[in-house]
Amino acid sequence: MPLTSLQVFLCPLFPLPRCLPFDFLLSFVGALNLYMYIFGVVKSFSHKYRNSLLRLGMYLAGALLTIPFNILIENAAVLVGMFGRKDQFYIVNKDIQTV
Repeated sequence: MPLTSLQVFLCPLFPLPRCLPFDFLLSFVGALNLYMYIFGVVKSFSHKYRNSLLRLGMYLAGALLTIPFNILIENAAVLVGMFGRKDQFYIVNKDIQTV
């Protein structure tokens, strides 16, 4: 994931020879990911919000503006998972009494 998102910056700096099938597959996967993200955003709204086209458009625009933030958070999670300590396991105590 981190290397995939870094392609935006690395491809112009270090161009590789064009491989049409590989370019097509990368573009297809990227377009499919964007479509599924938008589809999930639209489906996550209740029917009350999907009836108003203006409100749905505003929510969809807000969701699309959060894509760079989501990419940063996902990359950070992958890097922490890859380079974090793997010999440590944290157990969450869910039996806490509230007053």
